[in-house]
Amino acid sequence: MRIRTRLSLAFFLISVVPLGLVTAYSYTSSAAALRRAVEGQADQMAAEMGDRMAWVMTDLGDRVNACGACGWTPPPRSRRNRPQRSLMRRPS
Repeated sequence: MRIRTRLSLAFFLISVVPLGLVTAYSYTSSAAALRRAVEGQADQMAAEMGDRMAWVMTDLGDRVNACGACGWTPPPRSRRNRPQRSLMRRPS
């Protein structure tokens, strides 16, 4: 190999290899940061949904208890399965 080719190859490797290493490091650190951010956001949203569900269940329980306090009872259920009536009109 001629000296010109060797120098060109050496300078190319000296410039490209560090660039490749920096790029790989940057990609992995950015991917990890994004993953942590997404996990944190998902945890926060799950906690908010749990709080909302707890509030809804408490409110629903309070309303059911209020209905029971005023003497309302649900209608008895039939033991046999009756066919559902269609709410749509039949074509004439």
